[in-house]
Amino acid sequence: MSYGSEATKKSNKKKRELVGDEVYLEHKRDIQMRCYWKNLDWSRQYASDFGRTRRYELKRQVLLGYGHRCSCCGEDREEFLQVDHVNGVPEDERRSYAGKRRARISGVELYRKIISLGFPADYRLLCSNCNYSFGFWKYCPHQIEFSLFDLVQSAKEA
Repeated sequence: MSYGSEATKKSNKKKRELVGDEVYLEHKRDIQMRCYWKNLDWSRQYASDFGRTRRYELKRQVLLGYGHRCSCCGEDREEFLQVDHVNGVPEDERRSYAGKRRARISGVELYRKIISLGFPADYRLLCSNCNYSFGFWKYCPHQIEFSLFDLVQSAKEA
């Protein structure tokens, strides 16, 4: 989709021809920057509110799609629930982000992918405690009869 009328495009083309590309583009950048700084507070607030609302809507769809509860301990508070890769990050995700600033797909991109794939079994919901435990210890204390603390205590007693 192109912006502006044909008359505006012709007028801009004539200005470019008269003053040269560099001068025209510098003037255009100057106008854009003045507008940016003049409306900075409004722009930031609007973008922040819109992004937060959209991200929340997508996350809510994903939570509802996966049952709105931690698959390990049953926690159901939205603030604690996170999406987890069941078998680690897939190779195609790693490869698609190789060489880029961040290593993995996350946030809104992940929510969109999950929704478009129809909530695949490759992902699950975990609360932040269970997700951390699976990531760091490779198990969750909710799934075993004793925890690391019990192991240490039994070692001290022996």
